This record gives sequence, structure tokens and C-alpha cells, in this order.
Amino acid sequence: MPVLTPHRRHRLRWPLLGLFVLVMVGCLVGSIFFAGQPIRRLYERSQADSLLAMAQILKTPLLPLVLVENRWADAEALAQRLGADAGVRITLLLPDGTVIADSEEEPARMGNHGDRPEIRQAFLERRGDAVRPSETLGTRMLYVATPLHHGGRMIGVLRLALPLAPIDDALAAHRRLMLRNGLLVTLATALLGLLVVWLCVNHEERR
Repeated sequence: MPVLTPHRRHRLRWPLLGLFVLVMVGCLVGSIFFAGQPIRRLYERSQADSLLAMAQILKTPLLPLVLVENRWADAEALAQRLGADAGVRITLLLPDGTVIADSEEEPARMGNHGDRPEIRQAFLERRGDAVRPSETLGTRMLYVATPLHHGGRMIGVLRLALPLAPIDDALAAHRRLMLRNGLLVTLATALLGLLVVWLCVNHEERR
């Protein structure tokens, strides 16, 4: 069995120290990336539930305006006011996907929304939600849609949307903080390792 000489032992310490630092950096990067995902999902689910509860409340004043075509302008004005007060985007659609009111865009400039995932889901269930970029605004949004019923039939869909920029910005700031602190800890650990190696080498040389 080969015997490691003091010189070889000294040479092995440096690769081992480098490997240790690389493992620490890898664990740091992995933890920063994966730690934010559960937080993001929890936030999105909580906000989706809040939007659905808000939609149930907003149905009451909006439903009568959807029933009569010549009141769709009133529906849009009300959607704009309610959307500004609540800090959400409000969209009203007919069962065929035609947009009749939107709090942030002219309905005439918006294409048919019947193929949107949250709308398709709302047609089949009592709730539809999706996280995706807005094709109209170009920002990542959380969408929640719920059907509007009158007289036993579906007359439309109410959709609420919330920009996810605040949580994205908060998570990005959290990642930067974790990365900075983690790198400081890694640097301190590496320096401590260097000190230990130097002391060991110095001790071996004095023997």
C-alpha cells in the first residue's frame, strides 16, 4: 500500500480545499434558486384565492350591465373605476370570448379571448386561473376567471388580473441578498481553510 509522503499530503490539501469551496458555492446557488419557488407558488395561490373572492363581490354590480348590450359602455366605466380602486385589471367577456369591457384597454382593440387558458377553464368549471404574460400589456400576470350566470345560463365571464412584478422584484432582491451573504460566508470559510492548511504545513515542516 503506497504511503503518502508529507510533500504529497501538502499537495492534496489544496485540491481538497478547492473542491470544498466549489461544493459550498454549488449548494449556495442551488438553495437560492430552489428556495424561491415554494414562496412564489404560495404567493400566487394566495393571490388567486383573493382575486376569486373579489370577483364574487364584483359580480353583483357588473352582472346587470352585461345583460343589456346598450349598457356595455356603463360596464366598462364601472370596471375602470372598480379596477382602479382595487388595484386589479377587470375584463368582461361574452360566452363566445368577445371582450365587452376592460379596465385598462379598449375592448375593440382586444382580440377574442376565448382561447385564453383561464377563460377555457372557467367555461368548464366555476373557476379558471393562469400565470402567463399578458398579450395586451406584455407583463407577467396572474389571471382568475369566473363565469357569470343568469336565469340558469352562462351569460359571460368575469376575469380579474394582477401583475406579478412586486413578487418578482421581491424574490430577486431576496436572491441577491442570499447570494451576497452566502458568498461572504464562503469567502470566510475559504480563508479559514487556507489558514488551517498553512498551520498544518508549517507544523509538518517544523517536525
